[in-house]
Amino acid sequence: MPFWGIEWALDWAAFVLSRWTFLDVLEYLEGFSVLIAVIFYFSESGDRLKQKQYQAWQVINTAQGKGGSGGRIEALQELNRDGVPLVGVDVSGAFLQNARCCAAGYRRCDSRSTVLRYERKAKN
Repeated sequence: MPFWGIEWALDWAAFVLSRWTFLDVLEYLEGFSVLIAVIFYFSESGDRLKQKQYQAWQVINTAQGKGGSGGRIEALQELNRDGVPLVGVDVSGAFLQNARCCAAGYRRCDSRSTVLRYERKAKN
């Protein structure tokens, strides 16, 4: 018997809420908000690319004068893929083995004592 009372109350609430036009408007706005989110996502793609490039430059500049890779290989390759000229980059003393950045514009770069070896991986 208590379940019938709960079911009757819920049926009554559903009937009352189905009459509200406000809920219909909210349903339309839900679909519209998805469209707005997609538009903003694509309109901000340039800003995301700039942010990725700024972070790559930050990795490169933070690791200046330090040995090892320090994440510079990935940062240099990302910038190279994006077509960013690497003018004035300081990679002195870095160990950049297998870095693939040959198409980048390395003008006025400091690469003293930098290891830039490329070793092919043997196929098993």
